[in-house]
Amino acid sequence: MDVQVIPQNDIEFLKQDNILGSGGFGVVVKVKYDGDIVALKRTKFNATVANQNAKLRQEAEKMSRLNHPRIVRFHGLAVCDGLVHIMMEYMEAGSLHQYLHEHASDPISCDQMWMFASDIAMGIKYLHSKNAFHQDLKAANVLLTIVDGVPRAKLSDFGLTGMLNFSEPNPCRLDLHFD
Repeated sequence: MDVQVIPQNDIEFLKQDNILGSGGFGVVVKVKYDGDIVALKRTKFNATVANQNAKLRQEAEKMSRLNHPRIVRFHGLAVCDGLVHIMMEYMEAGSLHQYLHEHASDPISCDQMWMFASDIAMGIKYLHSKNAFHQDLKAANVLLTIVDGVPRAKLSDFGLTGMLNFSEPNPCRLDLHFD
């Protein structure tokens, strides 16, 4: 599968309230692409350094194969100012980590907790069906969107995702049987 490489000229960088988060990888900013608001993970990968570029492209090809309602959608790679960045679905409600801190004094309903747990479990189940696993699953890497007024969770940050050969059976699989 070919990974879409989005030219810098096709990206509209927003002036205000555009920083969504930051970490060791760099900064995630809100941008406009093809009329939609999306997230751009600004990495430190130099587009001219062959081994970095090849590794990022390989990871991008794996990410482009993932398509599930509980996985943050990958749009493609963008080259801006000589650096390669990752473009993905914008999750307007932030991270589960932020949500939990914002609601620390306001109890979250059991229904909402079950919804988050179910969403995360469905995302993990899907990853495992694709012989993938998430090596850094934490509340900061679970992003939220609003569906019919209710926060729903999706797994993100696949830069640290372990991907196995898609054609091989999953050696990480553990089947439990209760007789």
